[in-house]
Amino acid sequence: MTTEAIPAWSIGKLNSSHPQLTLTTSAPAEEALALLEAGVRDASFKVKERRPSGFRARYIDWFSVAAAGFNKTVLDVEAVAGTGGTEVTVTGRPHQAGFSGPKKAAHGLSTAVEALRVRGYEVSATPWRAADRD
Repeated sequence: MTTEAIPAWSIGKLNSSHPQLTLTTSAPAEEALALLEAGVRDASFKVKERRPSGFRARYIDWFSVAAAGFNKTVLDVEAVAGTGGTEVTVTGRPHQAGFSGPKKAAHGLSTAVEALRVRGYEVSATPWRAADRD
């Protein structure tokens, strides 16, 4: 069993329904976003909105729908290019209490982190934290 580079979040531990983490990488923003998008797509997320600075992806746990529930997880991904690389903010927006969305998000983000490292880029990630609310 492998350990994910990015762990799943726990809403109870964060005391927030809007978990957020920051990835810092030496990769250009366009490449970082492309690899992050590919990673979350591989984890069953659907990209619903794409912008030059990021994207929004959604995962629906169809098993929960069949069981008369509705667990959906949305990821908002925003990248800012800087002189030393790129800072990417990932904010999760889970709807309902479900574990599959956060686990799938962690897997997709971990896949992207590994892809960046394989390409020779440095990558670091903060732990999940409660997002600031506007």
